[in-house]
Amino acid sequence: MKVLIVDDNPDDRKLLRLIFERHGYNNIIEACDGHDGLDMTVAQKPDLIISDALMPRLDGFQFLWTLKMVADLRDIPFVFYSAVYTGLKDEELASRLGADGFITRPKEPEEFWREMSAILEKLAAGKRKQHTPRLMEEEREFLRKYCEIVTAKLEEKVRELEETLARRREAEEELIANQERLKTLAAELAHAEERESYRIAIELHDAVGQRLAQSRMMLDALTKSPISPECIGSIDNIRGILDTVIDQVRSLVFRISPPVLYIVGFEAAVESLCEKFQDDFGIRITFTNEGESRTIAEDLRGGLYRMVQELLFNAVKHARAKTVAVSVKSVENSVEIRVEDDGCGFDASRLFQYRDKRICLGLFSIKERIEYLGGSMEIDSKPGHGTCIILVVPV
Repeated sequence: MKVLIVDDNPDDRKLLRLIFERHGYNNIIEACDGHDGLDMTVAQKPDLIISDALMPRLDGFQFLWTLKMVADLRDIPFVFYSAVYTGLKDEELASRLGADGFITRPKEPEEFWREMSAILEKLAAGKRKQHTPRLMEEEREFLRKYCEIVTAKLEEKVRELEETLARRREAEEELIANQERLKTLAAELAHAEERESYRIAIELHDAVGQRLAQSRMMLDALTKSPISPECIGSIDNIRGILDTVIDQVRSLVFRISPPVLYIVGFEAAVESLCEKFQDDFGIRITFTNEGESRTIAEDLRGGLYRMVQELLFNAVKHARAKTVAVSVKSVENSVEIRVEDDGCGFDASRLFQYRDKRICLGLFSIKERIEYLGGSMEIDSKPGHGTCIILVVPV
């Protein structure tokens, strides 16, 4: 038996071919729509046609109708296998046109073959509906029924599309709202962290630092009193320990929240940060303050300071730069911060794929915070050509 499979989906054609071949039907031919199926039917004269209903150019109903109008082709058994036209009216129209079976998809291969086997048994037993169409009457009736079904299917598809679009819009709106909430929470968390860092730094400076300094002064005063040489040695040891702890507390205060950031201002704090990086890492860092300094809110100061700190750390540790240029410039109602290095650089267009995820995380964190503040971040970098990052923030 020669079987013609007509379907515009190549995967569905392949699946049907495999099912038929598994059951011993090895003479399989294929067509991608009703138009090609009609040409192949004329040329190949198959013993059985199994066709999809919804196809481009010539769909299954029009394909079957055309076959029934040709005397040499009207007796070829025809079976529908459709996932779209699956209602009672669809099956009735298929039957009126002379289809020998109507199988709805999707179906598991075993279930499909059970229904297909039942149809093949009827065909083998000669139990077929004889179809001798009367052209004018049948054509009018066919077109009327066909238009009713197609119109209903189109209306159904439009409703489905409208529902899908509505659900997608709701999901997108919810996603945008969630993103905004996350950005707000992240910014509030960052501000809370800055406030807490400032509070801890003040306590370290005012409480711990001052008491350590007071203890140092008391030891100095104690050495002026008559004491034994052994005590003098112990006092000197204690003085050395206190000096070390005092330096560590000062360094810790600077790292947590430098007092100069809130006492003198943002530009002075960044300049001090550049000097510290230069001393600690032995690279050349230049700082330029262009234009008049602007008053920046305390919460914003801390966040911007951390961003510059992160960019300097990337330049020193990851870019392995030898020189870094940092500038702060007032631009209308905004502050522009530029950090430029002569390090190894990277492909800015492929930042997500960069091998060092710490750099990605740091830069994306800065980008999110800057955008939440209504600003922008620009990255200009190429492998071997250094990196320039510009932050613009409204103040």
